[in-house]
Amino acid sequence: MAKIPLAFTKEARRRVFGRRLGRPMGESRQAAIDDVLPRLTVPADRVTEDGTLDPSSLFANPSRETVFEIGFGNGEHL
Repeated sequence: MAKIPLAFTKEARRRVFGRRLGRPMGESRQAAIDDVLPRLTVPADRVTEDGTLDPSSLFANPSRETVFEIGFGNGEHL
């Protein structure tokens, strides 16, 4: 009988590498989300029907190249 690799066991699927629940958000951070986030959200009229977006349409002075960095907050879980 073949041994099942550890990565495919039920125990491995229950493992969490990070926090399951975060700390409650502070008032200032919640205020930033409520006030600032709506101003930073991509306008719906900039997204095409097929879900694509031209990044240069988001900036007043578009450049030839746009680089997106996807962060994970506080450098955790990189």
